[in-house]
Amino acid sequence: MAKIQNLVVILVGIAVAWWLVSQALALLISVADVLAIFGFAWLLNLLLEPFVAWVALRLPRAAAWALGYLCVLLVMVALGAPLATQATALPDTLPATIESVTLQADRFLLWLGEHGIRVPPTFLRSIESGEFAQQVGGIVLAWSIALLNIGGQTLLVIGVAAAMSAGDDSLRSLLRALVPARWRRGELALR
Repeated sequence: MAKIQNLVVILVGIAVAWWLVSQALALLISVADVLAIFGFAWLLNLLLEPFVAWVALRLPRAAAWALGYLCVLLVMVALGAPLATQATALPDTLPATIESVTLQADRFLLWLGEHGIRVPPTFLRSIESGEFAQQVGGIVLAWSIALLNIGGQTLLVIGVAAAMSAGDDSLRSLLRALVPARWRRGELALR
């Protein structure tokens, strides 16, 4: 009887542990976006720390951080400006581009037919009815909106990183608090 009672206790314990783990994972999943933003902001600060330390020899530390974030923003603008101009022009140029691609696809299909290569009739119908163009247009528009969304999220990460660095004079102190002293000294042997 004691064995059955122990088995029941073990099974109930496993079930409760499983439920607790699933609840913890569900909680992490629900805040994953926020955690990712703070994680990327922390990583950005870690990457900027050497530059800020170098500039802080000549300027006040707050100005060094401001210069670091300004440099990141300038790089983002330099890399994103051509993409943004293309994305804003996309709604105007997309219909003509889709029509041009459809005409080229029609010519290609005719060329295939002239050379004895069989094209599935369902594909021909989707090209002729414009269904193919609608699908391609939707995909291109969705990709451009996703790229603009990534740019906005990157600006949010920079803002959070700036707020994090404004409240802390050095990220090294945070690392010192998190990483055990023997790991910093290079002692990895288990005791």
